[in-house]
Amino acid sequence: MHSKTLIIAAGISGAVAISLGAMGAHALSESLTPKNLNSFTTGNDYHIYHSIAFLALTALRGKMGDGAVKTVFWFWLIGTILFSGSIYLLSIRNLIDTPELAMLGPITPIGGVSLIIGWAYLIIAPMREKKKSNN
Repeated sequence: MHSKTLIIAAGISGAVAISLGAMGAHALSESLTPKNLNSFTTGNDYHIYHSIAFLALTALRGKMGDGAVKTVFWFWLIGTILFSGSIYLLSIRNLIDTPELAMLGPITPIGGVSLIIGWAYLIIAPMREKKKSNN
């Protein structure tokens, strides 16, 4: 995976995260219940953390190899979309009068598991590289 791709993905993800964070802080703060606003903020926090993490992957390309970086990136990207995306939608479902979005509830932990797998692979990949170089 090229550094340019990672930087663009980080930029897009970060811009979306900041925009949604601003929307939550300003436009939604009066409209959502404190519980829903807190959930929205949690989704946004994880979104921005992983936007920054995408950028950090550019520095790890030489340490882990492109395949490992790509694997981590995709787990994080899918996890961010499922975890943060479902939380965003669940938080505003009453505001936009779409109670059927409650069906997204089970998606959130799937996204969380994807994020965890990405982080776990970040641990495993360098150990696998070291084993390969020792053989």
